[in-house]
Amino acid sequence: EVIILRYSVSWTDEVTSITSFSKVYDDQDNPSGGFYAAMTCDEAAEACPIVTGASAWVSLPYEDPKNANGTPLEALKCDERCRQIATEMLWLCSHAALS
Repeated sequence: EVIILRYSVSWTDEVTSITSFSKVYDDQDNPSGGFYAAMTCDEAAEACPIVTGASAWVSLPYEDPKNANGTPLEALKCDERCRQIATEMLWLCSHAALS
């Protein structure tokens, strides 16, 4: 059984929040247009060079912090990646709202 977690995401009080969740390309809940496609790993970017309906396609590959699991650097590496993802998603969503 696959468990899909859904998140309500907003970046300003003036913009309606959106529902975000990890999904496969042909998921029935994917929008048919007017969205940005953000690929977060090289494998996804290579496997999905075209995302039908996307207003823009962005590759944002992240180094998985799991390599630091069980080491003294585990929390630091996870926090670094979290900040990087948050910063880049804020920029992307802010620009998406303007287009």
